[in-house]
Amino acid sequence: MRITSMIAAATALAALAASPCAAAGPEAFVDAGAKVAGHPELTYLDLVKQGVPDLAPSADGKTIEGSLPDTLRNLFGKESDDDPPDPATLTDLETLPFKSGGKPRLALLADFGHNDERVEDFSLLMVFDDSGPTPRLLDAGFVGIDKDTAFSEHPLIAVGRGDDAIVTYSEHFNSDQTYGGWMVSFLHGRRLRMVTAEHLLSDRLCGYERDESPAFTTRAVPGGRFRELDVTVTDEVTHNDEDCGDDKIPRLSKHIYRDSWRWDARRGRFVQRLNGVDRLDKKNEARF
Repeated sequence: MRITSMIAAATALAALAASPCAAAGPEAFVDAGAKVAGHPELTYLDLVKQGVPDLAPSADGKTIEGSLPDTLRNLFGKESDDDPPDPATLTDLETLPFKSGGKPRLALLADFGHNDERVEDFSLLMVFDDSGPTPRLLDAGFVGIDKDTAFSEHPLIAVGRGDDAIVTYSEHFNSDQTYGGWMVSFLHGRRLRMVTAEHLLSDRLCGYERDESPAFTTRAVPGGRFRELDVTVTDEVTHNDEDCGDDKIPRLSKHIYRDSWRWDARRGRFVQRLNGVDRLDKKNEARF
């Protein structure tokens, strides 16, 4: 995952306005003052202000700050709600075009940093209708489930004809372990919903590595509007050539855990059908 500094310490908003939009892949980090692709009369800051209206450059022009509205929710659930930093500083901004209901949409992921009471960052996923002359905010919600958050390396999952789910990735790490979390979100109509969040733990210790990695795939459901989402997590232990003395090294192993989620039209959301990853979660709790 690439978390970059969006605003150099000595860069004022006037300089940001002249910055070109990055164009590497479907998702790209951008400067707040860059022109919106296809809408040269707007900057990305103009779009973010649709959800955070009082955002503005600080007195010294080095940062962009504002107050996050109380109406913003955490897609992970109410139990994850905490007071955001005040003022909140916009530190990273990433864009991602996608489709919903067959229409062009634009997602922005705006990182507003941390407070002192939680590890998770305040990364705000904002989704816009990009089918008209001006992008219009449809919904927004916090998706940070660990310290640093960005769009995943493979950020889109086609869950239907003209419908994409969005994958974000959060992590923090130390010398021995990486704590990674993937959240899959889905826009239904004008409402963002979390489909699933997968928390995984990888180790780097003397003589071996344990890697936990997810794969997201879909399959058709007869008569269904949306495809079923399958999550496959591989938990693999490999060895290296380090001399660890008498330290005990786990045996080589490879285990597969599976979850699946299917659209429930009556509830208007994806519901879980398999929960095999729960068994891995219980094993990981002992390794924290």
